[in-house]
Amino acid sequence: MNQPNHDINALWSFSTELWQHRDVQHTLMGLQDQQGYRINPILFALWLGTRGIPLHETSFAGQLKATQAWYAQVINPIRCARRATPLANDALPAASQIIQTLLDAELAAEQEEQRQLCASLEAKPDKHLSEADCLLHNLRLCSRLLGHEQAKIDRPALAILLGRCATSLTETDLKLLLETPNNL
Repeated sequence: MNQPNHDINALWSFSTELWQHRDVQHTLMGLQDQQGYRINPILFALWLGTRGIPLHETSFAGQLKATQAWYAQVINPIRCARRATPLANDALPAASQIIQTLLDAELAAEQEEQRQLCASLEAKPDKHLSEADCLLHNLRLCSRLLGHEQAKIDRPALAILLGRCATSLTETDLKLLLETPNNL
């Protein structure tokens, strides 16, 4: 079921707003660089969780598979090229401009991946799940389907992501959730 453009724009807006928090940036970059996670599926899972929409394993697995080629063939090579570009100095005065061009291309490619994730979204809110439970469900499923059984999202990272996304979650609730076995 194709979603209207406003859902795609809403996901991008959610992502860029969440990205403004340094602790979220650090957490997501750590998950990406140290554990091999793809950030967009995590953001997608969080966004849906804040809307009370649980991911369904079969459809989400299909979405991840459908976007994997785009990630591997477009996003990752652009990111690698950007990171490999030396910083500007007297010998390489154009490097800053090249890095910015690559960053702009990387962000456009990331936005396209989010569009692809939303394109086949079949989602209905589950009124029986709290926002926090829906977020946990989505993150757990995302972690498992991305193949990270051995490198699960750790509790400090989980606390940061849930703390920034779950609007109704108190400090006490967050602590209780994180103490519950098998949350991620």
